[in-house]
Amino acid sequence: SRMAKSVIFVETNKYLVQLLYRNCLKFNQKKCIIRKNDVYKFLNEKHSADLILVDPPYGQKDLNLLIKLCLNMLNPDGTLILETSTKDEHINADNERIYGSTRLSFWRKQ
Repeated sequence: SRMAKSVIFVETNKYLVQLLYRNCLKFNQKKCIIRKNDVYKFLNEKHSADLILVDPPYGQKDLNLLIKLCLNMLNPDGTLILETSTKDEHINADNERIYGSTRLSFWRKQ
């Protein structure tokens, strides 16, 4: 994030939103944008990104919809990284790595 022009956090949990604000104060807060919002509503707005990191609750339903919305938001040559449980199923990624019960899935937009 040091080279990022900005970082957008989307979170619904008010305690985590407060923690994000406190953490952003430790850095250049002009770079941090914190949205207390439903991620699906946010993803349906007009945004674009070079890198999207997604960490939904394990067992999240509609992972495929979440992935498709994120991929639509990516700029060309952008990367999507999704953290899930190894038990969660979703559409095929370009690459995956397993760490214990955690799966990191990677997509690259051409």
